[in-house]
Amino acid sequence: MRPTPPADADFAAEINQEIRERFASVAASPARPAGQRLDYAPAVDDTRQAMRWLRAHAGDWGVDPAQIGLLGFSAGAHSGQVLVETATPEEMPANLALVYGGLQAARPLAPVPPLFLAQAADDPLFPLQHFDLVQSWRQARQRVELHVYERGSHGFGLIPRGSTSDTWIDAYLAWLAKQ
Repeated sequence: MRPTPPADADFAAEINQEIRERFASVAASPARPAGQRLDYAPAVDDTRQAMRWLRAHAGDWGVDPAQIGLLGFSAGAHSGQVLVETATPEEMPANLALVYGGLQAARPLAPVPPLFLAQAADDPLFPLQHFDLVQSWRQARQRVELHVYERGSHGFGLIPRGSTSDTWIDAYLAWLAKQ
C-alpha cells in the first residue's frame, strides 16, 4: 500500500490513473457469458433498504409512495435488476430504469415494473451480445423501452460527449412522463 499523496492534484492524478488501468483491464478481459452478471449483495441490500425508506417517508415530501421508481447506472443497474427479482411489494419500484448495466436476462417478480434501458453499443464492460433483458420483460407482459446508442462507451451519464447518447436523459424523461 502506498501513502496518499499530500497534494490534491497528485492524489486525483493517481486515482484517475488507477481507475483507467482497472477499466482497461476489465475491457481487455473476455466478456462474461450470456446470463452471468455481477452480483454484489451489500449494494442490493442498500437498494432494498432505500426503497423501503423512501416509501415510508414519501408522505413527508408530498410524494405518492406508489409512484417511487428506481434509476440505476452500471453497478446500480445491476442492483436494480437483482432487486426486482427478489423484492417484496414494499421494495418493488413503480418503474425501473437501467443505464449501461448490460442486457442479461432477468426473472422479475410480479408486479413487474415498466422498464427503460439505455446502453451504448461500444460499452467495453457490457458489450451487446444479446437482448435477453428485453425478452424477459416481454415474457412478463410488461412494457419495455430500449435505447442503444452507437457511441457513449461506459459511463456516458450527463457528460456531453458529442454523440447521440447525450440525449438519453431526454428520452428517459419523456418515457417517465408516460408512466
